[in-house]
Amino acid sequence: MNRTAIALAALTLALTACTPEQLATLGVAPDHPMYQQALALDDHPIRRHDGTVVELDGSVTPAPPPPAGYVHPWATVQRWHATALDAGWRADEWPWVSCVIRRESGGDPSAYNGRDPAGGSRGLLQINGSNVAWLRARGILNEANDLYNAWTNLRAGRELYRVYGARPWGGACR
Repeated sequence: MNRTAIALAALTLALTACTPEQLATLGVAPDHPMYQQALALDDHPIRRHDGTVVELDGSVTPAPPPPAGYVHPWATVQRWHATALDAGWRADEWPWVSCVIRRESGGDPSAYNGRDPAGGSRGLLQINGSNVAWLRARGILNEANDLYNAWTNLRAGRELYRVYGARPWGGACR
């Protein structure tokens, strides 16, 4: 298999949509049989990590200004507000999320706690190693060290919160 076929197969299996620019970067020509399939995997705009949105027509909409509301007093925590929203947290959840970030990592995405008996806790929300296989099965990460990426950590935390509520972090932030 050539590089293009492997890339398209991986994209298709992962159910990942591609923009024409991404396909061009991969060297996929518009006449390739899987070109339209890769474009059609997703029929909604793509939101980038910086908050910009790539519309279906290829135009780019700038990131919206941060919503008015709660601002965490620690700059090392508040800097993750837009990333948290991009990872799926709602603006009204930010006070709780920022409290957890402050308590668990102080806003340091490279924070590590080796005392966790299940392989250590990592990142902003200190996701326990015991959750890695579960998060991998949901397509959120590939390995434990992916949790050092702030967006991945916040996305993993959002999924844990969706299923388990605040229990994984105890009750200190209410």
